This record gives sequence, structure tokens and C-alpha cells, in this order.
Amino acid sequence: MSPDSSTQREECPVTNDDLDLADAVLDTLEIASWSCSRPAWEPEKTGSSRCIRHTETAEKPLDELVDEINDGDLHGAIASKTVLSSLELPSSPGFVGADLSGAALVKVDLSGAALVEADLSGADLWGVDLSGATLADADLSAADLRKADLPVANLRGADLSEADLRYADLSEKDLSGVTLSQADIRGTTLEGLSANQGTTVGKMCPDPASPAEYDALAQAYHDLKEALSDEGLSQRARRARGLERQARTAEAWARFKTNAVLRRVNCGP
Repeated sequence: MSPDSSTQREECPVTNDDLDLADAVLDTLEIASWSCSRPAWEPEKTGSSRCIRHTETAEKPLDELVDEINDGDLHGAIASKTVLSSLELPSSPGFVGADLSGAALVKVDLSGAALVEADLSGADLWGVDLSGATLADADLSAADLRKADLPVANLRGADLSEADLRYADLSEKDLSGVTLSQADIRGTTLEGLSANQGTTVGKMCPDPASPAEYDALAQAYHDLKEALSDEGLSQRARRARGLERQARTAEAWARFKTNAVLRRVNCGP
């Protein structure tokens, strides 16, 4: 005898089709037949049969959300602007196509994580361990990646525009198709990186204000120019050289204004 349909548990209908990824990518990530099937979260309130991970609302109880995150199967999860700092995850968690925009992920171990096409725009990833993570085509625009640990991370096609990359290690990274426009790369290690014609240098970072900060930015653009020259990307190297000169000009102007203020202070009324 079939159970009463009114007592049957509603299950989250999200599947690999909702991730909107090419079949080849799904096959590579071994999620070509992935589905969620977790219990619906408050369907009478949300009007949806989706689980708490996949419900499209920002008003989710953090304790319930964290309880549902701990198994590491988070493909397509929606946790925008959520404080997940120091969260303990299983090894190599899956966040393919997840929305983590504006989320705080400080001290979270994301080593080996699958973050393909994840939205991490504006996320706080300060000092996060991303070693071995797959960030291909991820949106990291305006993300805080200061001192992020990125060895063996896959960044191909990632959007790093306006990201804070200060003191991050991008040495030996493949930056093919990566966008660096307005990223803060002061103190970033760039030796041995690889790139291609799809790599975008873009505009100068607008954050520095003092002469010392502009000096550090100019040095960073110089290092980027050298790395791109080594890759035979002369046009991109020239663009980086142009940003280096722009930063030096801004440095000189900032130094002039600082000296002018000091002269007025020293001269008195």
C-alpha cells in the first residue's frame, strides 16, 4: 500500500543540470549524474521544495545552514553574505557553481575544493588555504585574497578584477584567461606564472594613497610586466608597463602633495 502522499518527504530537486556547466566539465569533476535530494526546508514558508542549501533566500538560520554544510557536498549551494569563518569542512569539499558572494570564509580550509564557476565575488578569503583548489572560471572579483595560500590552485579563467591579492603567492600559476583589472597586487609573488592572450591586465588598482603604496604598486606592475614578457605576451607586457608608469606618476604627485603639506606646517602661519 502506497504511503499517503501528504506524509511523503519533499526532496530538493536541484541536479547537475541546475549548475549550468558543460557536459565535459561535469564529467571531469565526476558530477555528471549529481543530484541533491535533501529534505525540503520549510516548504510551507518558502513555497519551494529546495533544501536549506539551495533555497534562494539570504535569511537562513546560520546553525541550520552549517549543520547542512558539514558533509562537503555543496554544489550549487547559496550562502551569500554568510559568516562561515573557521568552519570545519571535510577534505576536498565541492562548491561547484555555489554562490558564496560576500561570504566570510576566514581560516576555512578549502584545500582541494572544487570551486569551478563559483561566485566568490566580495568574499573574505584572507589567509584561506586554497592549495590544490580548482577555481577555474570562478568569480573572485573584489574578493579579499590577502596572504591566501594558493599552491597548485587552478585559476584558469577566474575573474580577479578588483581583488585584494596583496602578499598572495601566484608564482608558477596558470593565469590563462584571468582578469586582473584593478586588482591590488602589491607584494604579490608573480615569478614563473603562465598566461595567454585571454589574460587581461586592465586598469590600475585605485586603492593606494601614499607615495609608499604607489611605489609598491609600481613595483608589482613591473614584476607583472617581466612575467608577461617571459611568456612572449608583448602586448600585455606593454599594458603592464603602462600601469607601472601610471603608478609612478601617481607616486610623484602624492609625494608632491605630502611635501607641500609639510612645508605649510613647517612654515607656520
